[in-house]
Amino acid sequence: MGRIENVVVKETTERLEAGIARLENIVIKETTERLEAGFKQNTARLDDRITETRNELKADIARVEGRIIETKEDYHRGVEVLLAAMNYNKTAVYVMCGTVIVGIVAALMKGTLF
Repeated sequence: MGRIENVVVKETTERLEAGIARLENIVIKETTERLEAGFKQNTARLDDRITETRNELKADIARVEGRIIETKEDYHRGVEVLLAAMNYNKTAVYVMCGTVIVGIVAALMKGTLF
């Protein structure tokens, strides 16, 4: 009787241990699959965010480059206006000097200066 009990207990124990091992393998496999799926989703989300940030940075760089070009164009227009104003002022100074010189020459010719 003792031997039969030992055999039954041994077989039952072996079956239970095998069943527990199978359950552990199933639980471990399912948990691993869930973790891998979650990791893949998180990685995909991170990749999407990186791509979105990269696109936003490219757009910002393009806007800044556009503003730099506009600023350069405004600067060149300002320089052109300034040069035109300086030429106009120079012409006005020449005209005034010429008028003064002509007036002095006319006064000298009349003899009213000396």
